[in-house]
Amino acid sequence: TNAAASTSTVEPGTWINRWWFAICLTALILASDYKFRTRDSGVQSSSIDSAIILELAIYAAVALFAINKHGRPPRIACVPVHVYLACFLTGLTALSVVSAEFPAYTFVRAGQMAIVLLLILVFVASPDSSGAHLHRFTHLYLALVALSIGYGVARPSTPLSRLQEGRFTWLAIHPTVSGMVTGLATIVALAYVIWGGRDRLGPRWPQLLYIALLLGVGGAMLAAHTRGAVLGAIIGGLVLAFALYQGAARVRLLAVLTTAGAIGVLAGSEVLAAYFTRGGDPAELASLNSRTELWAVAISAVQRQPMFGYGIGASRGIFEADIGLGGSHNAALNVLVDLGLVGAVCWLALVVAIIVGTLRLPGTSSAAVRLDRSMLISIMAFLMIAGIFFEGPGAVANVGSTWLFVCIAWLSIAQHDAQRAPADARAAGSSTLSAVDS
Repeated sequence: TNAAASTSTVEPGTWINRWWFAICLTALILASDYKFRTRDSGVQSSSIDSAIILELAIYAAVALFAINKHGRPPRIACVPVHVYLACFLTGLTALSVVSAEFPAYTFVRAGQMAIVLLLILVFVASPDSSGAHLHRFTHLYLALVALSIGYGVARPSTPLSRLQEGRFTWLAIHPTVSGMVTGLATIVALAYVIWGGRDRLGPRWPQLLYIALLLGVGGAMLAAHTRGAVLGAIIGGLVLAFALYQGAARVRLLAVLTTAGAIGVLAGSEVLAAYFTRGGDPAELASLNSRTELWAVAISAVQRQPMFGYGIGASRGIFEADIGLGGSHNAALNVLVDLGLVGAVCWLALVVAIIVGTLRLPGTSSAAVRLDRSMLISIMAFLMIAGIFFEGPGAVANVGSTWLFVCIAWLSIAQHDAQRAPADARAAGSSTLSAVDS
């Protein structure tokens, strides 16, 4: 009763106050990742079409709404270290415009990163914010991905190259991106399936629906043949399970996974090899489909301009010019090329701060904090593993970078909830004693 009363006083009753953060985040993902057409021109071109104008307009609308409806003066003394690092990294991104290799592109991407950070800061500073907002976002995200998969099945996308043949996606989205989108949805759906009917914040859908969503998004992830997303989902799922299970249940889980993994490798080695080669030459796996060659070009670029890099987004233009591929296909190298050693150290410090801060959350303070802690650490595991093969978490204006900033907001709210949980428990205990005394 006390918890319900607390929630009702913290969160206003109108639907827009409950869903504004989820809608804003989803709008940014739609604007940056959902492509309806392909462009022949690359980063070197400064041409702007209606799709780019629409993307920028959505970002601007989100910024104006967040400031107008939920903006609060910042409280510097209460800002945690991971938020400081996010602000510093965004500042470096803005400063990179001055000496950028492609200034127009860098200026746009820096502005988009600043808007994402602004949304996170407004949400964290708002007194109405709670973990329920994050769970509303994850549910809206699951619904978006489910609808996207349905559209992709009903209207199959035309492969744009030989490398995309046989890989599932929708609209004009590259299968690597759709693999990331569905991989993150797989981690989220798995968390709700494992958690079951136990107490938590946010929407509550039927358990069978979560299971159906897990099968759907997981199947779409496998059909996208994005190896980084598949490996990220496997590692992230294991991390999630180990975070949620404790004691003897964790030991049993380890035994089951070890046995199942050994049987799967022995019985399905040929199937696994065929899946990961995607119909190509198995020898290509030795170079990770030429990624090692691409990474060599990235290292050479870093050596020429090591300290502050070439400006955010410049890596796409550099690699398009050198080898015809956009992006470094590695998050850490992408930051190194774009923002140099200074930016890479800041980005790595941000990642470490999120992981350490998540691990330090008390898993027994409350059921809500325990679930948030488990989901956070598994999502970070997914982003870092997938980031070995895809630059998303180390780039700007894509689903990987947006989810990285979601983790910043989620950790801040979870830390607040963890600090408040003992006080709520003491208050509940004192009210019980008062009732007994009376």
